[in-house]
Amino acid sequence: MNGYFAAEDLPGLVLGLLAIELLVLLLLWRLRGLGVPPAPLLAFLGSGACLTMALRAALTGQGAWVAPWLAAALPLHIAWLALAWRRRQGDTTSPSCRASPPPCARPLARDRAPPA
Repeated sequence: MNGYFAAEDLPGLVLGLLAIELLVLLLLWRLRGLGVPPAPLLAFLGSGACLTMALRAALTGQGAWVAPWLAAALPLHIAWLALAWRRRQGDTTSPSCRASPPPCARPLARDRAPPA
């Protein structure tokens, strides 16, 4: 990539890809009920976008903006952790758990009765 992009341009490219990823995943969720629910998705990609903005600020010499972007990423990351933790604990209120058949309610192979 040497010569094609300046270092300051790469965070903008990453932000564009994050925006495309967000739109595609939200459409998949909305139209087919597949993928990640919107709340954890927004928290996850939002924290990544804030970290990317902090990188951009550092690369472009706007050092005063690095700390605010990092500070904005932290609560989004904590929110994502809380949402992911709750889903792992068996929260059946999320739409993906109410789908037919519910993927998070399927018994594990070791929990199923052996065939007769």
